[in-house]
Amino acid sequence: MKCPVEYWVWLSLAFGPGAKYDGALDKFGDPRSLYDSGEEGFLSIPKIRSDMAKRLSAVTLGDAYRVIEQVEKLGGKIITFESEEYPARLKNIYAFPIVLYVKGELPDIEENLCIGMVGTRKCSRYGINAAVKIGGELAANGAVIVSGLAEGIDSAAHSAAITAGGKTIAVMATGIDRVYPKFNKGLMEKIIENGAVITDYPPNTEVNGKNFPVRNRLIAGISSGVIMVEGSRRSGALITANHAIEQGKDVFAVPGNIFRENLEGNNALLKQGAIPVTCAEDVFNEYEYKYIEKIRMEKVKLEPRAVSSKKSEDTGSKSGAEQLFENKNTVKKELNDGASEEAKAVYEKIGNEPITAEDISAAVGLPFGTVAAALTELEIYGVIKSLPGNNFCIN
Repeated sequence: MKCPVEYWVWLSLAFGPGAKYDGALDKFGDPRSLYDSGEEGFLSIPKIRSDMAKRLSAVTLGDAYRVIEQVEKLGGKIITFESEEYPARLKNIYAFPIVLYVKGELPDIEENLCIGMVGTRKCSRYGINAAVKIGGELAANGAVIVSGLAEGIDSAAHSAAITAGGKTIAVMATGIDRVYPKFNKGLMEKIIENGAVITDYPPNTEVNGKNFPVRNRLIAGISSGVIMVEGSRRSGALITANHAIEQGKDVFAVPGNIFRENLEGNNALLKQGAIPVTCAEDVFNEYEYKYIEKIRMEKVKLEPRAVSSKKSEDTGSKSGAEQLFENKNTVKKELNDGASEEAKAVYEKIGNEPITAEDISAAVGLPFGTVAAALTELEIYGVIKSLPGNNFCIN
């Protein structure tokens, strides 16, 4: 007989995300039995001291009921360790979550190829383009993109999956009623429409730096493999890659400039045996037979627009001045209804006159990494084009 949801929520509130539940569940079998045993039950668990037992037993079923009510009001759902929807592969990771809070429809983790894509918030144009190209190709051909909804690489990966018509999962380090960063509210809504946002943090959990490393174990846990798109040796994304290694998952890395600090993490992983990846095919080659009915091996071409360093066919080798002259009377195209709110805001600032990404960032009040992702999205839609000197104008 399954244990009622409220007891699982109670136990998760008492211990908190990132805790190890093995000792409690091994001894008592289920959370209800532990709850009924009271403070003495906590004291019987190895490594639980008296002060900790008092604190744990102070959490009540009333606290759990309040969380359940909040989740229902938010239109979310709770998946417990015993639920049929609980991803089986999460049961085998260190500090597995016993409760997941979800908004949207969580794709079947076991049946689909789930690929984690991680990287730095302070990313380069190269990193954004790599995330869009690889993430878009993967999603368009059947893979589910998993990331953390952060600024930079995470946002680019989620956006690429949605633009390609695929599925994506955002693993959050806050409650499902919070959005971080706040300007990703529109992206979060699109993720819910095209997959799910999940977290093991209860509603009302605010942003806290210490929560992100704890969250990263779940990105790796859900994924069959993790791609390091762009990250330094100090990048939090490297924590996710290390979780993947510890969990026996495949680790991929985008090769990068050896002189760039932002790519030191990538190159370090490659030296340790990570699989180099420059396109979706590099990833699919590792899973072609395991997910033969789920993935398609055709290549999705997102270039040349997705890669700003390449010249488009219609511009050839002309100078920026020549392109501007030809472009000065161009009529602004309608933007796709599916475009992100960030892309819409950026598009408003772009006209016939060339404007740099830095100037756009200042004009719309968004971080450079977010603007870079929006510019790439707009290039994919074909409504803008890049000019020399990191300038942009309508196409």
